[in-house]
Amino acid sequence: MNKLMKYVPVLVFVIVAVFAFAFTQPTDPLQAKYGFFGNEWYDATNATEGVDYQCDLLIEEVCTRSAPNQGASIVENGQFIPVTLSPMED
Repeated sequence: MNKLMKYVPVLVFVIVAVFAFAFTQPTDPLQAKYGFFGNEWYDATNATEGVDYQCDLLIEEVCTRSAPNQGASIVENGQFIPVTLSPMED
Protein backbone atom coordinates (compact mmCIF):
# COMPACT_ATOMS: atom_id res chain seq x y z
CA MET A 1 0.00 0.00 0.00
CA ASN A 2 2.87 2.38 0.83
CA LYS A 3 4.36 1.72 -2.59
CA LEU A 4 1.09 2.78 -4.25
CA MET A 5 0.83 5.92 -2.10
CA LYS A 6 4.20 7.16 -3.44
CA TYR A 7 2.72 7.37 -6.95
CA VAL A 8 -0.42 9.32 -6.03
CA PRO A 9 1.16 12.81 -6.49
CA VAL A 10 2.49 11.82 -9.92
CA LEU A 11 -0.88 10.44 -10.93
CA VAL A 12 -2.64 13.63 -9.81
CA PHE A 13 -0.14 15.74 -11.76
CA VAL A 14 -0.72 13.70 -14.94
CA ILE A 15 -4.50 13.96 -14.60
CA VAL A 16 -4.33 17.74 -14.09
CA ALA A 17 -2.04 18.12 -17.12
CA VAL A 18 -4.39 16.10 -19.32
CA PHE A 19 -7.39 18.20 -18.27
CA ALA A 20 -5.45 21.43 -18.84
CA PHE A 21 -4.77 20.50 -22.44
CA ALA A 22 -8.19 18.98 -23.02
CA PHE A 23 -10.14 22.07 -21.98
CA THR A 24 -7.90 24.81 -23.40
CA GLN A 25 -8.78 26.13 -26.85
CA PRO A 26 -5.87 27.21 -29.04
CA THR A 27 -5.84 30.85 -30.09
CA ASP A 28 -5.51 31.80 -33.73
CA PRO A 29 -2.97 34.63 -34.11
CA LEU A 30 -4.58 35.64 -37.42
CA GLN A 31 -8.08 35.88 -35.96
CA ALA A 32 -9.67 39.30 -36.40
CA LYS A 33 -9.69 41.33 -33.16
CA TYR A 34 -11.43 44.63 -32.56
CA GLY A 35 -11.40 46.70 -29.38
CA PHE A 36 -13.86 49.37 -28.25
CA PHE A 37 -12.61 52.39 -26.29
CA GLY A 38 -14.05 55.90 -25.91
CA ASN A 39 -16.94 55.29 -28.34
CA GLU A 40 -14.45 54.25 -31.07
CA TRP A 41 -13.55 50.87 -32.57
CA TYR A 42 -9.90 49.88 -33.02
CA ASP A 43 -8.59 47.18 -35.36
CA ALA A 44 -6.22 45.06 -33.25
CA THR A 45 -5.97 42.13 -35.70
CA ASN A 46 -2.24 42.44 -36.42
CA ALA A 47 -1.45 44.27 -33.19
CA THR A 48 0.57 42.90 -30.29
CA GLU A 49 -1.01 42.87 -26.84
CA GLY A 50 1.16 44.74 -24.37
CA VAL A 51 2.75 46.83 -27.13
CA ASP A 52 -0.07 48.18 -29.33
CA TYR A 53 -2.91 47.67 -26.86
CA GLN A 54 -3.58 46.30 -23.39
CA CYS A 55 -6.36 44.23 -21.88
CA ASP A 56 -6.82 45.32 -18.27
CA LEU A 57 -7.92 42.08 -16.63
CA LEU A 58 -8.84 43.80 -13.36
CA ILE A 59 -11.96 45.19 -15.02
CA GLU A 60 -14.56 42.63 -16.08
CA GLU A 61 -15.39 43.77 -19.59
CA VAL A 62 -14.78 42.58 -23.12
CA CYS A 63 -11.33 43.52 -24.40
CA THR A 64 -11.56 42.39 -28.03
CA ARG A 65 -14.31 41.00 -30.25
CA SER A 66 -14.21 39.14 -33.57
CA ALA A 67 -15.94 41.99 -35.44
CA PRO A 68 -16.43 45.72 -34.80
CA ASN A 69 -19.88 45.43 -33.19
CA GLN A 70 -21.11 44.79 -29.66
CA GLY A 71 -22.84 41.53 -30.63
CA ALA A 72 -19.72 39.85 -32.06
CA SER A 73 -18.12 36.94 -30.25
CA ILE A 74 -15.57 37.64 -27.53
CA VAL A 75 -11.89 37.05 -28.33
CA GLU A 76 -10.31 38.33 -25.08
CA ASN A 77 -11.67 39.51 -21.74
CA GLY A 78 -10.62 42.67 -19.90
CA GLN A 79 -10.86 46.37 -20.65
CA PHE A 80 -9.41 47.42 -24.03
CA ILE A 81 -6.82 50.20 -23.76
CA PRO A 82 -5.20 51.36 -27.02
CA VAL A 83 -1.53 52.30 -26.79
CA THR A 84 -0.32 52.88 -30.35
CA LEU A 85 -3.49 52.04 -32.30
CA SER A 86 -5.63 54.66 -34.03
CA PRO A 87 -9.44 54.51 -34.20
CA MET A 88 -10.99 52.94 -37.29
CA GLU A 89 -12.47 55.30 -39.85
CA ASP A 90 -16.21 55.06 -40.52
